Amino acid sequence: MRTISVKEIEDGMVAAAEVLDSRGGVLLNPGDGLRKSYIPKLIGWGVHEVEIEGDDPATDAPDKKPGEDVRLPREMETRIISKITHRFEMVGDDPLMKRLKRLSQKHVLRRTASKYALK
Repeated sequence: MRTISVKEIEDGMVAAAEVLDSRGGVLLNPGDGLRKSYIPKLIGWGVHEVEIEGDDPATDAPDKKPGEDVRLPREMETRIISKITHRFEMVGDDPLMKRLKRLSQKHVLRRTASKYALK
């Protein structure tokens, strides 16, 4: 998973996390396909970055941490994202808090995947 600017979206990319508008409404879910034609619409909704599936080609990190290549069951992933979203309900439109929410989701999903891989 990596974060890119909305302007870098290419046809065929896949969202790795929820894409939220400036009010926190869900525009796209994890696993949804992305298209270049979405760029102006997403920018209009106040979206500047998206998390996509796949590795960051700019990094030379061939050694993966345990669990990074493990995909959680969809139900488990949805439950985790829902719990974190609930904890951040009162933050409003603060972009810093929205970023913190996305990072929290990413961290908890990776940590859970790591534990899940050991089972």
